[in-house]
Amino acid sequence: MEDALVRVRPSDHAMRRFVRTTLCTGIPFGVAMGVFYVLVAGWQGGLLLAAGSGFLFGIAMAAFASYQRRRFAAQRQAFTDEQVLYKGPANHFFNGKSVGGWIYLTPRRLLFRSHAINLQPHELSIDLSDISEALPVLTAKIIPNGLRIVTRSGRDERFVVEGHRRWCDEITNAQRRVA
Repeated sequence: MEDALVRVRPSDHAMRRFVRTTLCTGIPFGVAMGVFYVLVAGWQGGLLLAAGSGFLFGIAMAAFASYQRRRFAAQRQAFTDEQVLYKGPANHFFNGKSVGGWIYLTPRRLLFRSHAINLQPHELSIDLSDISEALPVLTAKIIPNGLRIVTRSGRDERFVVEGHRRWCDEITNAQRRVA
């Protein structure tokens, strides 16, 4: 009986994450497109088109995120000598552009790896001892999904992550364990 419960929980979690991603990406897209569609097609047609496009965009983004989770889980073997404390999808602002990838927290560092298909593929590794601040910030001054990492040398790295406050807590807790 316990085995059955253990098998159900991950799929329930995956479904909740899929729905949350669909809503968190689809609603803002639908609202933004709604302004355009209302101007082009009028109120009734515009709102219908906005709802449909927001829903389809949200589903597409959730499916892409789910695919990337599975794909990056296969890269886990790269951490044979390090325990991964926390991980998730992320965008890293690099050379003025947002680069998609995956971010990992280990007991000794924060590591970002971009998707291979990016125009600017890269990897960024910051030792925990070099991080002076991990701050939750607003992306584009309105979206609560930004993570700002300030290093002791003054370097400022910015990411878009799921659960930006939790990332700050996880980084702070990992730093305390090392100290």
